[in-house]
Amino acid sequence: MRITTLTVNPCIDRTIVIGHLEHGKSHRIEKTILDFSGKGINVALALAELGADVTAVCADHEDGVERDFFASHKNISSVLIPAKGATRVNIKLFEKQTHHMTEFNERGTPADDVQVKHFKVALCNLAKSSDLVVLAGSLSPGFPSDFYCEIGQMLQQMNVPFILDASKEVLRYGIESSPILIKPNAQEYEECFGIVPTATEMFCHSCKRQLEVYGIQYAVISLGEEGSILVGPKGAWKADVPPVEVKGLQGAGDAMVAGLAYMLANDVTDEERLLRFAVACATATVESPGTQMCTLEGIHKHLPKVSIKEIARW
Repeated sequence: MRITTLTVNPCIDRTIVIGHLEHGKSHRIEKTILDFSGKGINVALALAELGADVTAVCADHEDGVERDFFASHKNISSVLIPAKGATRVNIKLFEKQTHHMTEFNERGTPADDVQVKHFKVALCNLAKSSDLVVLAGSLSPGFPSDFYCEIGQMLQQMNVPFILDASKEVLRYGIESSPILIKPNAQEYEECFGIVPTATEMFCHSCKRQLEVYGIQYAVISLGEEGSILVGPKGAWKADVPPVEVKGLQGAGDAMVAGLAYMLANDVTDEERLLRFAVACATATVESPGTQMCTLEGIHKHLPKVSIKEIARW
C-alpha cells in the first residue's frame, strides 16, 4: 500500500502558548514550539506512524529546512522540488484557558513556471505506483488556482484515487476533477457550496446531491467542538469529539485526512469505520502540543471511545 502526499507550500509553525489573550496588553509566553509543517507533511507523518509506505512530494527552499527534516525522518520517502527563497514561517497563538488557536500565516515565496512543471512531472511519475494520492494545503503564489484540478484530472486518467483538502477557490476548482473524498471544515464547505453544514438529515441530503454533481464519493466535514460529519455512498453519520485534554489544535484535520487515506488505500469503504478511525487519529493529535501528530498508541486508545450516530440512509 503506497500513498503519495503533496506539499507545494511547506512552512515552519511557530506555536506560542499563553494563558489567555487580552488585546493591547503584554503577555508572558509560557512555551514556544517550532515544527516543520504543511498539510501534506503532517499527513505523511501520521501515515508513517500508521506504517504506510508514504512518499512526500515537497518544495525544497534555499534555506535547507526541508532537506534537514527529511534527513531526520527516514520513514518517509521524499521527492524534493527546488524552490526559491526561504521556507515561510507561520505564527500559531494557542490560548490554554479557552483552547482557541489564532493563526498568522505567511503566503510563501512565489513559484515560477519551472517549479510548477517539476511538481506535475514528479506527481505523474509517482502516481504510477501509488494506491492513493493526497492533495492538501495552500498553493504558493505563482501556482494557478486550478492546479489541484489539473493534477486531479491527470490522476483520473491514470485511475488513481485522490483526496482533496483545500479551501476557497482552490477547493472550488479541485472538486471539478472528482476526488474520492473532500475534507473541508464548516467554513470551507460554506464558502464552496453556499450552505452552512449541520448534523441534520436535510443538510446531509443536500450534501449528497452536491457530491453526485461532481462525482465525489465521500465528504468529511469538521464542525470543530461539535464533531464531524461523514456523507458517503450509503448514508451520513456524525461523530462526537471524545473528551481529552487539548494541548494543540494544529494538525488535527491533517490527522483525519491521514486516517481516511490509510483506510481507503486499504480498501476500507464502510462509512462508520472510516469516520471512527479518522476521529481517533484527530483526537490523538490534539493531545500533543504544537503541530505534533498522532501516535499509534494514542489512536488505539481513543478508537473505542469514538461515538458515532447515524443521521441518514439513502
